[in-house]
Amino acid sequence: TLYFSEPVLNSTFNMSTLSLLNSTAATPLPLTAGNLTSLEPLVLSLTFPLVEEDYIQLQTLRYWYTSELSSYLSISADSVKDAAGNAVNPVVLQAQNYSRDLTQPFLTSFDLDISGDIGRLKLDFSEPIDSYTFNASALSFQSSPSVTSELVIVQIRGPSTLKVDSPSSLAINLSATDLDALKLNATALSTSTAWLAHSSELVKDMAGNNVQAIASTDSMPVGNFTKDDTSPQLASWSIDMDSGELLLTFDEPVDATTFQAAAAKLQNMLTAEHETSVDLP
Repeated sequence: TLYFSEPVLNSTFNMSTLSLLNSTAATPLPLTAGNLTSLEPLVLSLTFPLVEEDYIQLQTLRYWYTSELSSYLSISADSVKDAAGNAVNPVVLQAQNYSRDLTQPFLTSFDLDISGDIGRLKLDFSEPIDSYTFNASALSFQSSPSVTSELVIVQIRGPSTLKVDSPSSLAINLSATDLDALKLNATALSTSTAWLAHSSELVKDMAGNNVQAIASTDSMPVGNFTKDDTSPQLASWSIDMDSGELLLTFDEPVDATTFQAAAAKLQNMLTAEHETSVDLP
């Protein structure tokens, strides 16, 4: 709301000539033309909502409009006129009254891609969030939407690589340890087993409000899901000739119940030429 020393003509108001600043010396953020809430021709004050694009951009600026001390407005001579046609005096003023943002952001959806060597998680929020406050350990995946006796919960441990996709989106590369934990617990391996919960410590918005928590009793289903389509590879093997035990080590967790010993064989040479081989029973 703008307050004037005398009545001004509503019809002469040009919102696009206004700019927001966080100090008198800051680079201004010009406003987009919008609509006034009052239709009275002569008014002592002008009230208008910020255009959504401007509001979102303002929310993304660190240390802007967090209190009266960081809230300034620049008005030009072309902004409005009085009844006699006199232009307003251009000035930069600090906000007289300030009401801080008290609305908690919330997670709107998430996507998961486990097709490669790393898991890729995308989180979309209801408003711009502060990526510096992101805490991966507040996240957990679970195998079903609510608490049951068969429920498996896998907490993300990290370290995770974070990328800001947009002011309200985060892209996270899950660590190999976390991805292996999901596979070992048969969690988040399909759309039916990929559910997400998190505490309020996951992230904050630019005003410092904690995100709304999602409880494990009411977890969120995955949006877009890309399944694991990469075949595991044998990374190394060893044999104990005293005990007769063979140890196979793979590059990712495998389902031991699917092991077929008859599909493996031991041989005395690297290549098949002139080899002597033994099929496993």
